[in-house]
Amino acid sequence: MPSKPVNVKQVLVYLTHEQHATLLKLKEKLGTPVSEQIRRAIDRYLKQMESRK
Repeated sequence: MPSKPVNVKQVLVYLTHEQHATLLKLKEKLGTPVSEQIRRAIDRYLKQMESRK
């Protein structure tokens, strides 16, 4: 098992079956782990929220 990246916090996220299935399809297509896809989506969301201020 790979070591955990430095300076991160582990959290528990609940997804619908459909969300998880879609993320798994993207994992196969893009080669990006589901956890990385979630981090990127959160980053985009937070940036969007910051720009609304």
